[in-house]
Amino acid sequence: MSFMSPWDGDRAERDQRRSYERTRKAAYRAANPEKRAAERLRVAERRQSDVARHLFDKARYRAARHGIAFTLSASDIAVPAACPVLGLALVVGGQRDNSPTLDRLVPSLGYVPSNVRVISYRANRLKSDATLDELKALVAYLEESGVTPFACMRSVVRGAA
Repeated sequence: MSFMSPWDGDRAERDQRRSYERTRKAAYRAANPEKRAAERLRVAERRQSDVARHLFDKARYRAARHGIAFTLSASDIAVPAACPVLGLALVVGGQRDNSPTLDRLVPSLGYVPSNVRVISYRANRLKSDATLDELKALVAYLEESGVTPFACMRSVVRGAA
């Protein structure tokens, strides 16, 4: 005998409804490719024209999904022309090294006005899981060896390492 939760029936209905909606939307997209293309263009233009709003919307979604504090407004987000960390010119479009991202200075504080900055995707990745001591050790190692990280990677790619 198996235990049946009171929500098991609802789950089955929800899954069936999702499956139906997925099929219906796929059929609509297949039948209306020009509308889909126009929508993609509209979204891309909006993202290009209002970067702060796009970053705000994505951060609000992440905060809700992960239960992170969120007290920002779109006007709290100032998008600089260049990354304040690496000096890269910030360019919207895809997840590239020079794409603007919203950085939480202290991740545990959440998305609050005094805790966020716009930096490049590359700087955010570098900052994401390295400690300050690890970064200092890496810099010291590279300075001692006289080799740049790019030169190290180039030799690995060529098979010389």
